[in-house]
Amino acid sequence: MKNRIKISSIISILLIIINNNLFSQDTNPEYNKNTVFITVGSFGILGGANLNYERFIFKTNKSILSSFWLKAGGGYWYEWVDNGTQFYISAEGLTGHNNSHIEYGLGITSLYDAESYRINVSNYESGHESKRPTKWGETDITAIGNLGYRYQKPKGHFIFRTGIISTPIALYISLGVVF
Repeated sequence: MKNRIKISSIISILLIIINNNLFSQDTNPEYNKNTVFITVGSFGILGGANLNYERFIFKTNKSILSSFWLKAGGGYWYEWVDNGTQFYISAEGLTGHNNSHIEYGLGITSLYDAESYRINVSNYESGHESKRPTKWGETDITAIGNLGYRYQKPKGHFIFRTGIISTPIALYISLGVVF
């Protein structure tokens, strides 16, 4: 229950930010506003692949935060013997105003552990567990963070990203389109 309240609070805050910026006029747009990209990554015993959507929210004249984006995605993850699906939402900041950027972000992710669920269902059906497992019981909600390099021309249509993310992909590379 506490996780659902935390998720609801974070989503509400992000929706307020989006709402305040989506309806403002940008008379000189410097960025294409939508990005779709595929991310793959690994670090030995953990990794995964995701499909991502990112939306440009606003730009600034600051060098430490030149633009602000919201990102959502989902895909497959693995870690040693566990695996499953992942969904997340995060806020992303970019530095610089040219083609090369440092990108950083914070967000939340849900990691569903399909392998643990399968094992627990098998244990329940064989009588070793008294309570039927739920998929929600095998889902972890956790914070995520990333730091990386991003190549994106301000009005270009190609994006390349590489860096490190805290959960679960580790070292990643991304390719995508901006429109």
